[in-house]
Amino acid sequence: MQAENAFSALFRKYRLKSEFETLSEFSEALAQKGFYYEESIFSHWQKGTRVPQNRVVVLKILEIFLEKRAILFVNKFSVKI
Repeated sequence: MQAENAFSALFRKYRLKSEFETLSEFSEALAQKGFYYEESIFSHWQKGTRVPQNRVVVLKILEIFLEKRAILFVNKFSVKI
C-alpha cells in the first residue's frame, strides 16, 4: 500500500508541474509515446488505488515529465526539482 500512495502523490505532483491540467491531456502525451490507456486508469493512479505494473510505462511517464521540465534531473538517491 505504501508504494501506491507514494506513486499517487508523485504522479499528481509531476502531472500538474508538467502543466497537464486534465488527465485527458496526459493521456494524449502518453499515447504519443505509444501507450494507450482509458483515462479512468489515470484517475486510479492519482487516487492510489492502482499503480502501473509495466516498467516501460513508468519510464515513459518519467520521460514525459522530464521533457516537460517538471523534473529537471534525476539523482541516484533522489529526484531533484
